Amino acid sequence: MPVGGIFSTAGQAGFVPPDDLAWTIALLSSRICTFLLSLSQGRTGDAAQFEVGLVKRLPWPQPDQSARDELGSLAQSAFENTVALRSFQETSHFFVIPPALRSAGTSLSERCDRWSDQIAATYHIENRDIHAALHYAAALASERIVRLPVGAA
Repeated sequence: MPVGGIFSTAGQAGFVPPDDLAWTIALLSSRICTFLLSLSQGRTGDAAQFEVGLVKRLPWPQPDQSARDELGSLAQSAFENTVALRSFQETSHFFVIPPALRSAGTSLSERCDRWSDQIAATYHIENRDIHAALHYAAALASERIVRLPVGAA
């Protein structure tokens, strides 16, 4: 696939000059474009598909440079907003780090401590009580360990 190509999950692809890519994505992502494709297929909503022959038959406007720039900017902004929203979802390919760890701190340890503090405050629990409970749980767990006689496996 050449640089600047647009491809779908079904493997279909569209090719435009690199300078036209952003505004073309804006056009193809528009409600009007989806509506026109739906009309030509007799399907609506998510059932409408961007098939090569149908996209080729769309009325293809030639906006002036100002309109191209604005459409491209809007498409870029929509993409950046989508990335920002999905970067919190662990199943998204945009996922980076859990929201709780995005708190202030220069190291992962500081962020984890801040996260723990926020959770403790949410539950109205003191950190000393959490540490005592963890210590108690560890003690209970160590009593449940079955010790095998030497040589047994």
